[in-house]
Amino acid sequence: MLSFIQAVIDRYVASPVRLLDILRELQSEFQHISAETTEYVAKSLDIPRTQIISVIEFYSFLHATPQGKYSLLVSDSITDHMLGKQDLMSYFASQLHVTIGELRADGLVSLNNTSCSGMCDQGQPNFLRLAMIFTCPVYYYNIQ
Repeated sequence: MLSFIQAVIDRYVASPVRLLDILRELQSEFQHISAETTEYVAKSLDIPRTQIISVIEFYSFLHATPQGKYSLLVSDSITDHMLGKQDLMSYFASQLHVTIGELRADGLVSLNNTSCSGMCDQGQPNFLRLAMIFTCPVYYYNIQ
């Protein structure tokens, strides 16, 4: 584990300016950024641990607790609510057998909200998966 973390840090020349890139790679590999990882990165980049924690807490795609290998983040804007976001979340939860905001027992799937995906102008709820945005036209999931 430490060799992977160090390799990522080295790839970004241990530059604090590249902190978000480093954290995204670590999140992708380990499905979260543990306290131990945070401490190691802070020492390696010579920055306060609290700076890393604040970045993790700010971005909804970074997590301090384990997430599923397949982590879905559904946009939670007012526009999405008006267009059926709750029905979409319920549908995902039932089809994927996961509780919203939790990690499924087998560790494969997690389903959470995100404040914004930048796609409100598309006129349908949307979600993020592996940093890719997917839109969900209402006619694709006619949930009643």
